[in-house]
Amino acid sequence: EEYISDLKMREIYSKVSISIGQLGNSERLLRTIPHKFFESFYFGVPYLTPNYPTLVQYMKNGTLPKLLLNSTEPEYIANKINNILKCQHN
Repeated sequence: EEYISDLKMREIYSKVSISIGQLGNSERLLRTIPHKFFESFYFGVPYLTPNYPTLVQYMKNGTLPKLLLNSTEPEYIANKINNILKCQHN
């Protein structure tokens, strides 16, 4: 894997509107926190993720729960992304 510098990481995150977490059903996701979760919050990018218990404890401040997915069905995820992007552009 190639190392990404802090400057390059900042550049990448400055170009995105939303960061999408891991959408799988792996048991590992019930007990781990992906690096992208912390990176997204550091750079102020909304992080869309399934309602995993390990992440919910960090998202309880009242403004972030809207980014939790209650389903991993593709149509539900697409609608959620569209709604978030519409809110960002209003």
